[in-house]
Amino acid sequence: MKFAFWILLCFYGLLVGAEPQVVYLTWTQDPTSTMTIQWHTAPGDAQQLTYITKNAARKTVESKFHTIEGADVNVHTVHLDGLAEDSVYLFKIEGSETEYKFRTLPKTLDRPIRFAIGGDIYYIRNNEVFYKKNQMIADQDPDFIVAGGDLAYTKGEKQFLKGRKWEMSQWQGFLAGQQSIKGKDGRMIPLLVIVGNHDVAKPKHKTPHPDMFFEIFTFPELKKAYRCLDFGNYLSLVLLDSDHHTRIEGKQTKWLKKTLEESKEMPYLLTAYHVAAYPSRNPYSDKIPVKLRMHWSPLFEKYHVPCAFEHHNHSYKRTHPIKNGKIDASGVTYLGDGSWGVEPCPVKSPNELWYLLKSESINMCYIVTITKEKCLVEAKNVQGEVFDKVEFLPRS
Repeated sequence: MKFAFWILLCFYGLLVGAEPQVVYLTWTQDPTSTMTIQWHTAPGDAQQLTYITKNAARKTVESKFHTIEGADVNVHTVHLDGLAEDSVYLFKIEGSETEYKFRTLPKTLDRPIRFAIGGDIYYIRNNEVFYKKNQMIADQDPDFIVAGGDLAYTKGEKQFLKGRKWEMSQWQGFLAGQQSIKGKDGRMIPLLVIVGNHDVAKPKHKTPHPDMFFEIFTFPELKKAYRCLDFGNYLSLVLLDSDHHTRIEGKQTKWLKKTLEESKEMPYLLTAYHVAAYPSRNPYSDKIPVKLRMHWSPLFEKYHVPCAFEHHNHSYKRTHPIKNGKIDASGVTYLGDGSWGVEPCPVKSPNELWYLLKSESINMCYIVTITKEKCLVEAKNVQGEVFDKVEFLPRS
């Protein structure tokens, strides 16, 4: 019966439409029981998505969609809930011949959880590295990916006058690259995005159009990129906005304090954002790093966050554990520094900056593996070689 259904759906797709331009997954709610599926098409009507549940029943959901003005693209969104934990689901999109699959996450750490994290990703002059890095990540068979800002380099002085269609082409280039990252069983990998300075417009570059970043990606709250996702009973992942769309101080810092307090019983509590509090290349005295160290670092220390993932510097770094502005074994380790697909930049050495333990001008990202015993963070180059690693124990 299942086979006949898919044959019928394929035939129907040949008659009524074309393949989506890109398809991508994320979570706005519980990763163990939900999935948010998004795709792009030419302007038109809502489309249906049909998926097979764990008990082999099929369900059909109609997409919510909006048109991105000036780019001639519809963004469709379907949110699925009530899913079984740690289970694979198949789905098809109306008009498509392709069968996609995804996997929810487990509620408990009965198996290792693995994710990739890196930033400064789809830079047009370094496309070859971008795709090689994507393949390296796919080889790790991750459960999800965290993209740490400056995803498609659509905003800035050089991009200001290029137009909405060019901007959409950049976003779709980034998303197509993410779509190419498949698990070993062929499943799609959910993507959690962080906002960076090249993802949203500065005030002097604002136009009547909304930032495309918020038109393409969906979040728990409208146009609020900072949020926390709880993974079962083992991980709270706090994703922050380092002064790009929401100010660091004030409302976001109050939210962060409340969130860290509510997550204090989680064995693992990790944070990630774009601009580095402890940069490996950019000035230590820059405005945003100073604000990060003033408002967020004390909270990380108070609530025993073992490490913070930072980006923006286009290089690799690992700091000493830091507490109260000094090297302290009980402090926070800052890991970075945003070199997924960009050209690596010259980096300061540990001899030049007191807080650096290691640094290197290299393309890399982190592969994080969480088990009941430890959190293993491995820095891997384009070839998938581990050139640095650090371990953190679960919080007691």
